[in-house]
Amino acid sequence: MTDNGTQHSEGQKALLELESKFTAKKSSIQGTNGMQLRVLALFPRLFEDYPYPVVVTAAILKLADWFRQSNNVLKFHIYKVFEQSSEAHLPKLINTEETVRRILPVLYSNDYVARSITLRMLGCISAIIPEKLDVHHGVMQRLELAEDRPELEAAIWAADKFCGVSHRFLAVICSKLEAMIMSPSISPDVRTQLIRILRHMYVDFTMLKKALAICMNMLNLDPPIEEDQLKVVLSTIASLSKHSFLNRTEHISLLISYASKDCGQDLMCQVLHDLILMQDAQAMLSSLDVLNLMKIGCEVLQSGSFFLKYTYGRCLLILFQKNEPALQTIIRSSDPASHQQFKEFIGAIHNILFMESNRLQISSMIQYTAILNIIISTLKYCENSVVDEQTMIDMEEKMYRCLNMATDSLVMAPYTNHRKITLKKLLKLRRKLSVGAENIPQDFEYMLGTVEAANECLVPVLCMHLYYLACQSKANEGHYFVLLLQKLSKNIDNPVVCIPLIRLTLRLCMDTSEEATNMVIEDCFSKIKLFGGWNQTEGKFTKNQSYLWDIAKIAGQCKNFEIMYEVLSGIAGEVQTEASDCWVQAMMKLSRSEFLISSGIDKSSPDYGTACALLNKAIEDQVRFQTLMKAFSTMKEPRLFPCWYIQLRTEMLTLIKNTISIIVNSQEVRNNPQNVNSLYIRIERKIMSCAKDWFKLASRYQLLRKTIYNTDRQTAQLIDEFQIIALTFGYSLSSMKRSMMTFTHPALIPLFEDVSMMDEGMEIDKSARSLSIQVLRETDDWNKVPDMELAQRIDAFSRTVEAYCIGILSLSLSLPQNFFSSHKSVSVQMSVEPSLEELQPITLGSDSVEVMVIKFEGIVQRSRCKGQIMKATKADIVCFTTSQQISNIGDQMQALMIYDNPVMALGDMGLSACLLHPPTSYQANIVNNYFSTMGLIHLPRSKKVAEDTGSKRPTTVVWVNVLVRLVDDMDRAWITGPRYSRRVILQ
Repeated sequence: MTDNGTQHSEGQKALLELESKFTAKKSSIQGTNGMQLRVLALFPRLFEDYPYPVVVTAAILKLADWFRQSNNVLKFHIYKVFEQSSEAHLPKLINTEETVRRILPVLYSNDYVARSITLRMLGCISAIIPEKLDVHHGVMQRLELAEDRPELEAAIWAADKFCGVSHRFLAVICSKLEAMIMSPSISPDVRTQLIRILRHMYVDFTMLKKALAICMNMLNLDPPIEEDQLKVVLSTIASLSKHSFLNRTEHISLLISYASKDCGQDLMCQVLHDLILMQDAQAMLSSLDVLNLMKIGCEVLQSGSFFLKYTYGRCLLILFQKNEPALQTIIRSSDPASHQQFKEFIGAIHNILFMESNRLQISSMIQYTAILNIIISTLKYCENSVVDEQTMIDMEEKMYRCLNMATDSLVMAPYTNHRKITLKKLLKLRRKLSVGAENIPQDFEYMLGTVEAANECLVPVLCMHLYYLACQSKANEGHYFVLLLQKLSKNIDNPVVCIPLIRLTLRLCMDTSEEATNMVIEDCFSKIKLFGGWNQTEGKFTKNQSYLWDIAKIAGQCKNFEIMYEVLSGIAGEVQTEASDCWVQAMMKLSRSEFLISSGIDKSSPDYGTACALLNKAIEDQVRFQTLMKAFSTMKEPRLFPCWYIQLRTEMLTLIKNTISIIVNSQEVRNNPQNVNSLYIRIERKIMSCAKDWFKLASRYQLLRKTIYNTDRQTAQLIDEFQIIALTFGYSLSSMKRSMMTFTHPALIPLFEDVSMMDEGMEIDKSARSLSIQVLRETDDWNKVPDMELAQRIDAFSRTVEAYCIGILSLSLSLPQNFFSSHKSVSVQMSVEPSLEELQPITLGSDSVEVMVIKFEGIVQRSRCKGQIMKATKADIVCFTTSQQISNIGDQMQALMIYDNPVMALGDMGLSACLLHPPTSYQANIVNNYFSTMGLIHLPRSKKVAEDTGSKRPTTVVWVNVLVRLVDDMDRAWITGPRYSRRVILQ
């Protein structure tokens, strides 16, 4: 949206063209101009093509004008335009007052049809005029005075819309609604529409009680109300109960009592849906309610329609999942009648499961199997005294057979996305089954057999299930590896099966000890060579190169950099484009550097000279990786995340090398008795300087975390883990100086809580978190020793940090999914007036100028991505001025840190004088992906501003800097950009 002015002008031209066609000479078609109807049909497209507030406002005001002046047919079609655009574009309307002023007079027309259409128009725009009292008065007046059926229904519809957005309107209409609902002159269908409005009245306790009282009175009328009204009344009670705790238990019992009566299947389905609705609010059932539902189920499952059975099964599954204590109460009770009802219900579920499996109704099979599994698990938990053991064994075998049938059916059937989702639900249920825990090896072997026959889109789903099964039974890992390698050999020419199996094998190896998997990895790599047609003479792969690149990525994600390097070496030179060759060469450098670190350093008795030499080689390779990635970015789209991720990894390795050098120096000082004190003081200074560098690295990891909006959980956890490592190093090193008060970062607080609960002598695993906890504990231990000499503190520090350095180096780097993807979940297109993207500076001629008015307008573009959970609610725009261009200060990440927090970042760099005015932040709400706001840029009072760093003459140039951040629904700020910087010359 950089050319926003052109877009606005094009939108205005398109609107003028539509207006000219609409007002052209009429060619009468039954009294209505056909061209006008065609013009109105083009307005939704206009809103989609030019979704800017200026264009939308002009178009809606024009439509409002035509609405006031046109006949009822055109009024109706204008109303349809509003209805289509109400959610997406009407909130962009700037001048709501003028729009209402043009529409509202029609409400007082003598034509009831015109009034009816106007009421519906007002209902469409209720979200943007929720508290307009004149509109409230008009709707209430037509609700009271309407005599014609269409007008009355339109008034009720409009009132319902306003009740959903305005608490004030709810308070006004409540008494009127009660009178109209209880009036004997109101027809049943109109009364039904009025009752629906009551579902909004949960915002106030008094209104809630009144609405529930009205509903209960309706249920007690004599003669009873009709079934359609009864369904609406019960749904209204359920909706009100969902949002409040008032008599919720009694309302659940009321719904179940109506379901247990001899009523129609439509009413029963509605009641079951209402029970599901109430369970979303965590409503609890009593054991009596559960028994009544079981009694209903015995009848429904025997004689109900398919839809009713499915609805009942869905309702029961949700209720059982959230009300297991009620089931336990029934099982533990001593009431024979309850036990008998429970047995009859289990029999009914067992029978319907048999019937659905014969018909291969997979969704129903999954539902009833899940219900049976909950029952069996509860029986085992309560030490079952209701159902005999043989019956339980039969049920478990039946469930297992049904799941096998369903799995085979889904795997063999033609692929659809619905079948994939159903298969995921089925596999999740298989893992939950109590019988599965005892037969995991057999289940693993069975599911592995289905992989060959499965559709290629389902193979990854099945392999993920196999991974979960293997993780549940670590004792049988050797057996699983044998099965996997056998299956891999059998399908070595089938990439659809081969690649997921390689991924599964390497992922299981990643979770298993290195000693136990060396042979497996060698065997797996030999299969990879066979798959790629390895030519021993040339040292190259001869086939399946595109698939081999996928295998290399898999190896990197599974921390097996040896396989990644060997595979990439085998396909290097075989790629078709220069960009691809650049990417492969970069990944080779990265994989070689990480392989050197993981295999070259002896963790048990490290040689620090060798370790530093290997770290130097690894750092060189990673610097080369960054150079190649910059070259790749010039050929393809820029990929900042892998560059920054490895840049910070390089900085971490450099700091570890520096820390090791300090440890080596301290050991040399210990062996040299001359000038010990001065040497120890010098080492202490080095330690404190290194601590500052570690804290800076932690802040850079925090910045990287803020740049990846809506990332996957693995990437977020990895960055948080590296930040904790840097903070742990910084805390431990800065604790050397007693006079210095060590700052505890909030990210370390959970680790200190674990330190306080750790027992002496507790075995520590090799995860980064556990190693950090151990270092923090040891640091606190030697910090508590009083009157410790400097030499003793440095010795204690050396022992603690030495083990931590080796432990961190022993943890292989993990490459998250984001590392190989250029996908961005969100981007912001901005328009700034005056423009900040042009190369020419802005020249201001007056020395008295202190502020510059600036307008921001933007659109947030979200792309669909898996597991998207964040919602951007605000745009946070940071503005500040500097005496020099920020992009010339440090690297890209350092520049971004200045944009994000200029005061702290420039202060840390000793460039505080460069900041001419503290940053100002402007926030704008994001509505339908659009935001706009205005702000002020503060300029120096005189053209003689602060001097450039290192310059002796005053400058007349000011740099205006702007950064856009998005704020999500949890008030977290994410650096999404864009960012701007432009010169302003003060003459």
